Amino acid sequence: MNVNLDFLGFSFLLLSLLLFFYGISGTERCVKSFIIAIAINCFPLVMLRYYGNEEARLGGIPIGYFPFIAALGAAVFSARLKFVRKDLGVIFASIMLLAYLFVQSSLLVGDFASFILYFSMLGFYLLAMLSLSNLLQSLSINHVFKLIEFFVTVVTFSILIGLLRYFANFEPRVFFHDSNFMPLINRNATALLLIASLPLVGMLRDVGRISSVRAGIYVSAYVVGGIFLQSRIGLVGLVFVALLYTLVKYRFRLRTVLIGSLVVGVSYLVLTSPVSSRVATRMDNVVSMVQKLYETGGALDPYDEEYKRIRNFSAGVGVVQENFWFGTGMGLTNYLRELERLYPRMREEDVLRSHNLYLSYSGEFGFVGLLLLLFFFFRLWRTFNFYQKNRMKLIEPRNAFNVMLLTIIISFFFHEFFNSPLLWFFLGIGLGVTAHHEIVFPRKMTVAPRFQRLRNFL
Repeated sequence: MNVNLDFLGFSFLLLSLLLFFYGISGTERCVKSFIIAIAINCFPLVMLRYYGNEEARLGGIPIGYFPFIAALGAAVFSARLKFVRKDLGVIFASIMLLAYLFVQSSLLVGDFASFILYFSMLGFYLLAMLSLSNLLQSLSINHVFKLIEFFVTVVTFSILIGLLRYFANFEPRVFFHDSNFMPLINRNATALLLIASLPLVGMLRDVGRISSVRAGIYVSAYVVGGIFLQSRIGLVGLVFVALLYTLVKYRFRLRTVLIGSLVVGVSYLVLTSPVSSRVATRMDNVVSMVQKLYETGGALDPYDEEYKRIRNFSAGVGVVQENFWFGTGMGLTNYLRELERLYPRMREEDVLRSHNLYLSYSGEFGFVGLLLLLFFFFRLWRTFNFYQKNRMKLIEPRNAFNVMLLTIIISFFFHEFFNSPLLWFFLGIGLGVTAHHEIVFPRKMTVAPRFQRLRNFL
């Protein structure tokens, strides 16, 4: 089913405004508003054909992002930011990154409007991440687990809607050629939602919130949804999450080997079965392309399946080489301006960013900016692991969010999720849950012996 995108955009804008007011009406509702944003992008659009991020835009912003931005905005509006010691590293890294980008882009950019848009969005996302963390820590841990359980349930039902869209359609090549359940969102962003939320299923099972049977149902839905999503990063990411979560939970034990072998065996059977023939073919195309590039010395054939992806990657390398230290300046327009200068013919063929965040942002931010970006992710990881194991009542949340964070960081090699609100939602709940006061033992304050008598007297 086709629809007028302007009408759809204004409808989503109105829904997002209502969602914002719902979110600011209470702390629990604020967290729920993000879950509702997923439902808004799925259930009312079950008959809508796929548009994706690029086509479905209003004012330059993807229409599907409106509900998520409203939910994050409600978190910023509702939170009373009280920074504690564990947050200082992330805050310091965020300020350093923003300060560098402001100075760098102010001096280098040709399109200042593009820079302001992307810079403002990054600042908003960072603030929303910290706000969401504060909101979660103000709730009881049981409420937090209940909300995460609700989130996983909504994602599972959304996957079923995506499968319904895929199998009920009579012209899959025209409309529903995959099981992406959010037609206004790129399917790789949907893959991010699956691979980042799968560790939460294991966490809920390990803390006793859901039974093994229910966890198995959720995982089965994720796997089937990942297969028919036809996304290489989605299917490989799910396998990687399963293996990594098993390794983190059981360490190097016999159980780890057995479960890991089972996961690899099932994955092999899935990839060699007819149901996943398309994604398996796309994986074979990558291997064939690499072999061909090696044999031909890097020559590209426009008729190859992966030609556009390799071409974008090659052009991205050229941009980095020409702007190594300080980049082109923040903003897609500034990056494309440099592409057009270096490769005028390739720009006419609609060359965009490479599907590699580190390469693309090396081009925009420069080597210095990339180091600051990596420092930000390093501080995130340190904050997730701020408390030692012997100070935690529950270790399962930290394990789950460590797996989630590592998977996200690795997935950046294959796609750019940095501007997706989904990413910042996951980072926010990771910061909020891993240091929740109910899963961490209070630190014992030691008093010098000479003051002990005075303390007892007082």
